[in-house]
Amino acid sequence: MYEDLMYYIWKYKHFNGELRTKDGCALEIIHPGERNPHSGPDFINARIRINQTDWAGNVEMHVRSSDWFRHGHQNDEAFDGIILHIVYEDDASVYRKNGEEIPQFTLKPFVSTAMLYRYQQFMRSRDSIACAGQLHLLDIVKEKLWFPALAAERLAQKKDVLQSLFERTAHSWEDMLYMALARNFGFKVNALPFEMLSRQIPLKQFFRMEHHAVEAVLFGMSGLLPENPEDDYPKALAKEFNFQKKRLNLKAIEKHLWKRTRPSNFPEIRLAQFAALMGSYQGLFSKIIEAGNIAVVRKFLENDIDTYWDTHYRFDKVSAKKKKNMGDAAINLLIINTILPVLFFYGKRMHQEVYCEQALDLLSQIPPEKNSIIDSFATIGLRADNALESQALLQLKKQYCVPKKCLQCRIGHELLQ
Repeated sequence: MYEDLMYYIWKYKHFNGELRTKDGCALEIIHPGERNPHSGPDFINARIRINQTDWAGNVEMHVRSSDWFRHGHQNDEAFDGIILHIVYEDDASVYRKNGEEIPQFTLKPFVSTAMLYRYQQFMRSRDSIACAGQLHLLDIVKEKLWFPALAAERLAQKKDVLQSLFERTAHSWEDMLYMALARNFGFKVNALPFEMLSRQIPLKQFFRMEHHAVEAVLFGMSGLLPENPEDDYPKALAKEFNFQKKRLNLKAIEKHLWKRTRPSNFPEIRLAQFAALMGSYQGLFSKIIEAGNIAVVRKFLENDIDTYWDTHYRFDKVSAKKKKNMGDAAINLLIINTILPVLFFYGKRMHQEVYCEQALDLLSQIPPEKNSIIDSFATIGLRADNALESQALLQLKKQYCVPKKCLQCRIGHELLQ
């Protein structure tokens, strides 16, 4: 038996038969109480009835009643007022300091063996999704009703990071979005240097520059401009950056901070795309909160980069001709991982749930992500039809399946029924 399962059975009153205490008294659970997250009794403010006498107070649980002594509760005043001791196996009686025996309830005779067996299957499963072999027993359409709540959980998890940015930008929503976008333009691999750039170049500086100057400052500050460029385009950028560097007292970050990835994600290409966004950025946050559908939001991120990059991935190195504007997949990831978490955070911060709902609605308008986690759920019959559902599945896997929190999972809860 697992204590977590005992908590679950008590909380949801999953018992078989008429309950009785150790000494044969009729037991009725009026209210199981609230789970205590701190030290002390497991449930507080419970209400029970023993032989027509009502009791209100705290409840303690152990797999074996002798655990009471093993945990030293007999010497702890916090446990002297326990109204009921719940155990799975009875191997001892427990008493208050005044010698009075504490009422004890043994779960074992009243617990469904099928529930216990299924939970043991969950805990012993070596599958990455513990309930994979039992998912076919459920109505998947019904279980998907939980997905908006899971997606909202995932959006809310970015609260601490966004709160930190919000404080750092003196409560400027536009500046916070700018810094969040900069970090995510690096797509994990180059998140750090992108974030460093956004910290060193205030957003308002870009509003005062022509597009060519924005490119020059970003490339110059990145440290990626060649010292002696050969092509006219980087030569012009270097000349402009030298001017802006003196005017704004700028200092480039270390070139070695940038990591090489596959060509389409080269830092030069991402910086060119970011520069294009900065050229039309002004008022972006305000535009987003007013957007009614995902096509409008996506339009804000679709910007043409300089034609130089059609034949280059790096400065002074010619490549086969190919348009390097941001693709739909990259734009979708920016919306999912940056735009919508910021919108959701704004709704929570301003106590306007309409924006939280808007973030979830926009999420549902985006195609589902493609990765190994989404694929693993699809193989067992749980397919994502949009990004809200794929985000929900990522939350389900990372926050419930991996730590095996089956008792807090709606799917696990349904299967245990």
